[in-house]
Amino acid sequence: MYMVQSPDANFPRELEAKFSKLEGETSAVIRRIITSHHLLRKFVYLLNQRGSGFFKTYNCDSIDDYKKIDRDLLKEFMDRNGIERPLDVWLQGMSSIIDLDMRVTANWQETLKSSVYYGLFCHFQEHITEFWMSFCTPLSEDEEFILPDTGSHVYEGPTVDFQDKTTGEFIRLGPRFHLFAPISPLLMIVLRSKHLPEPHEDNNPETKAGRQLYRQVEIDSIHGPGTKSILEDLPVHKAINSYFTLVNGILRKRPGWDGQLRQTDTFSFPFFKISAHHARIINGLLLDHAFHGLRIIFNKKGPFLDLLEWFLTEPCEVGKRLGGEHHAEQMRYLARLTALMHAEGRNISLHITNGPINYDLDIESYKNQNNDAARWLESLEKSHASGEKVKKNREKDPDAKVDAGRQGSVDPQDQPKNEKCSIEGQPIDLSPTVKHDEEISRAKLTSLRVSELSTQHQSANVQGTHPIQQLSMMR
Repeated sequence: MYMVQSPDANFPRELEAKFSKLEGETSAVIRRIITSHHLLRKFVYLLNQRGSGFFKTYNCDSIDDYKKIDRDLLKEFMDRNGIERPLDVWLQGMSSIIDLDMRVTANWQETLKSSVYYGLFCHFQEHITEFWMSFCTPLSEDEEFILPDTGSHVYEGPTVDFQDKTTGEFIRLGPRFHLFAPISPLLMIVLRSKHLPEPHEDNNPETKAGRQLYRQVEIDSIHGPGTKSILEDLPVHKAINSYFTLVNGILRKRPGWDGQLRQTDTFSFPFFKISAHHARIINGLLLDHAFHGLRIIFNKKGPFLDLLEWFLTEPCEVGKRLGGEHHAEQMRYLARLTALMHAEGRNISLHITNGPINYDLDIESYKNQNNDAARWLESLEKSHASGEKVKKNREKDPDAKVDAGRQGSVDPQDQPKNEKCSIEGQPIDLSPTVKHDEEISRAKLTSLRVSELSTQHQSANVQGTHPIQQLSMMR
C-alpha cells in the first residue's frame, strides 16, 4: 500500500492493517476452494483498487490537482462531506468496502452507496454485479501465467483513443469484457462480463436471447455493432450453486427450492484448463500493459522467454498497438524487451503497429455529459431508495400515506425522455420496464468511468532473478 510518511498519518496505516488481515482471510478462502464467494470478490476488487494508477490519480493535496473527468462530481462530494483531499475519499472508500457486510441478509448496495463517493460505489457495484468469476490454469506444462505488478489492473476489450484538438487531452474508451487477477504461475482468476457467452445459459434459448438483447443495448449501441472480446470463446462457465442443478447442459431449479437465497448456499468452482492459445492471449494482454509497472514476476526462464518471443513477434493481434498518450513509454518498453531477447541469444524482430487516434470527440463536452448522467442516476437511485423507505413506513403507519407519497415522488422533468431502441435496423417499442432499464444502462455507460483510470509508471531497464524470477523495470 502507498504510505503517507508523516507523524499524523494514522489512517493509511490502519487501512494497510485491515487489508493485510483481509489478505490473510482470502488466502484461507482460496485454500479451501471457495466457500466465501463475496470475500474473494471483494479482495479481487481491492487488488485492482490499490494499484499505483488509482493511488496516483487520488494522491492530490486538493481537488484543484485532480485531473480525471469526474472532477466536478468529486468536488461536490468533498464539499458536502467536509473532505479536503481526494486521497482521503479513496482511502475511506476502500476502508468501507473492506468493512462491508455482503451476506445475503445484508443490503450491501444501499449501505455502501450511503457511505462512499458515488463514483467508487458504481465501480465496485459494476465489479460485483456485471462480472462473474472463474478459475483458469494452463493445460500445457510448458505454459505458465506471468505476474506483473499491474496484472490485476488490466481490463480486456477493444479500445479507441481520442485526442481533443483544442486542448491536446487524451482519453481511451471501450467496453470491459474481462478482468484478471494473477494468483500464481498456475492459477489465474478471470472475471468475465455478463454480456459474453456462457454455455449453460446459452443452452436456454430465452436466457440467451435476453443476454443478446442487453448486449446490443449496452455494448453494440455504444461501441458499435459486433464489438467482440478477443477471449469471446474462452471455455469457462459460471459456478454451479446449490439451488440449481445441471440437466442436459441446462441449469434448472432444484426441486423444492423456495427461491430464497441463504448464507449457507454453496458454489462449485471448477478449475478450467485452458489451451496454450488462450493462456498466451491472457499473458499477452498482461505484458502489453506491464509498461505501467516496475516488475514482471515469472517462474521458469525458458517458458517466459518463449512467451516474450511470441509476444514481440506476433502480428499485433493481442497488443503492441502504439498510440495515445503513452506512445513513447510503450516504445521504450518494447525496445528493452527486444534487447533482453537479443542478450539471451534470441535474434527476433519486433513487430509493432501504430493505432489510429480520433479527433472527433469534444472531451470537455463528454466530461460534462458524463457528470450530468451520473448526477441524474444518483438522484434517481436516491429517489428509489426513499420510495422504498416510504413504502415500509406506510405499511407501519397508514395515516402517513399522503406525505409519504409526496416524499417518494420524482419530478418528471428531472428524467430523460424514453427513446426507442433500434436493433439491427428494426425499431422496437419496448415495454415501460425495459425502457427504464435501458435508460439506467445508458446512464451507467455514459456516466462516470472510474475504472478507466490508467496506471502511469515509466518502464526501464530489465533484470532477471531466480527462483520465482523477476523482470524489473527500474526508473
